[in-house]
Amino acid sequence: KLLPFLRQSNHYRLESALQLCESRKLYAEMVFILTRMGNSRQALALVLEQLGDVAQAIQFCQAQEDEELWEVLISHCLSKPNLVAPLLQDIGAHVDPLNIVKRIPKGMVIDGLRQKLIKIISDYHLQMSLKEGCEHILKSDVVGLEKRLNKLQRRATRVPHNTRCALTGAPVVGGGDAMLLWPYPDLVVLHGGRVFQEAALVSLAQEQPSSP
Repeated sequence: KLLPFLRQSNHYRLESALQLCESRKLYAEMVFILTRMGNSRQALALVLEQLGDVAQAIQFCQAQEDEELWEVLISHCLSKPNLVAPLLQDIGAHVDPLNIVKRIPKGMVIDGLRQKLIKIISDYHLQMSLKEGCEHILKSDVVGLEKRLNKLQRRATRVPHNTRCALTGAPVVGGGDAMLLWPYPDLVVLHGGRVFQEAALVSLAQEQPSSP
């Protein structure tokens, strides 16, 4: 019951809460508080050493997105034969499996090693395949959206006959009641709707002092 309260409330001092949980050996709560305090390594150590939950440790490293924490997790598990099997079972595609397999000490006995290696390699290849597929889809979407944006930017814009140049105030259309479709040789129309006579912009640019 304490852990949900710690997650939902901000009206407590982290240091005091940590001391209380430590005195009562509430390790799950200590992990949460240490994480909030930024002590991710100490929190991971509690998960591994006190809770002994490799699956939770993997989830913790995944949530923190810290390469150093993955290294701490793998090194700790490889130092304890009884934790290597759960590591291989649950690590999935979060880490390149070769980095783990190469570091398994020679002669270490691991129950069901063959099946676990097949699973971890399959998971990794599946994850890489999904990643490549997503990247291909994203590239196609980017190209499609870029073409759409280019088409929208190049389409004609209606310019009413009574529009005046935003710079000089002069009428941009010689007369008549018809709409003018831009692009038009002597006009610059911004997406915000402001219209400029090209000659006025050129004149303004020529009048501006050049930078040293």
